[in-house]
Amino acid sequence: MSFKRFLVLILLTVGVLAVWQILATVLLSFGTPFWLVAITFLPAIAAWWLLARLSRIRV
Repeated sequence: MSFKRFLVLILLTVGVLAVWQILATVLLSFGTPFWLVAITFLPAIAAWWLLARLSRIRV
């Protein structure tokens, strides 16, 4: 794995987790049950996987 690819994966991971953290904070502030907020992490993992696959095209 090249350093550039490693850096892209780190940035994608931080970005996806940051977006999910904001979403989770907003949902919890409106009184959404924690189990429902936890389910929203699954699309975040899928988004990270998709972005990681797309980054393999030309990095």
